Amino acid sequence: MMKNRILCYVCLLASFVVSSISIQTSMEAGSSGKVPNMWLHMFEFFIAVFLVALAIYFKYKSLRDKDGQL
Repeated sequence: MMKNRILCYVCLLASFVVSSISIQTSMEAGSSGKVPNMWLHMFEFFIAVFLVALAIYFKYKSLRDKDGQL
């Protein structure tokens, strides 16, 4: 129960970190005049989306476990 809830928040935090790194590297590339690496940013985007989907799964699982205890 509590493990699923913790995993939900860990996944959301990891998604935030991946998104922040992606934004930061894009801004650094833009300010230096370089073209941002499209494939790297697409990969980071899909990782962030996967982590959010995983967080939703763990949230659902924790709610389902909570209902099963009642």
